[in-house]
Amino acid sequence: MTLHTRAVRAVTKMGCESRLGVENQKRMSAAKNDFEPYLFAGRVPVYGTTILVTLHVLAFVLTAICLPLGLRAIPEAMMFSSSAVIGDFAIWQIGTYAFVHQPSLWFLIELAMLYFFGLEVEKFLGRTGFFVLYALLVLVPPLFLVAAGLFGTVSVLQGASAVNFAIFAAFAVIYPDARFFFNLGARVLAIAFFAFNSLV
Repeated sequence: MTLHTRAVRAVTKMGCESRLGVENQKRMSAAKNDFEPYLFAGRVPVYGTTILVTLHVLAFVLTAICLPLGLRAIPEAMMFSSSAVIGDFAIWQIGTYAFVHQPSLWFLIELAMLYFFGLEVEKFLGRTGFFVLYALLVLVPPLFLVAAGLFGTVSVLQGASAVNFAIFAAFAVIYPDARFFFNLGARVLAIAFFAFNSLV
């Protein structure tokens, strides 16, 4: 092998290593950004959880405006109905049902749970992992109900109570020893909430 060939190979190798280094830095930067806020509203960081809570609030306001005006058709079109999805091809209901909320105090409690626990889950998983988790929690149940609807079972869904509880359950899995009321651990509270919801 000539000296010139060796020099060419050495330069080529250095160039490849340099490109790989730049690509690795980009990947690391992208991975780091996945755990950062989207932006800051003043001094308040805006995470994916913040955006979800905002969407739920806007949908709640829409429902609260529509009901007194007799415009029930709008929230009803957003609710999930297996017969509507199958018969009328209302496929948007597979996702929009989670944003149909009846005015109630429980809705505010749900939002608080989503914000505080969702924020911690998002910081642990990153925004991509968190959005994938949230999307699966929203989409999988109605997809199963659509499959059941093909065999004649009619199902209706609205609201995100189960989804927000599942976010708390994810928090309890990640931080099982976090302490809350009466020094109870997150895992114990998650089991208690699950038992309560099963009985109601």
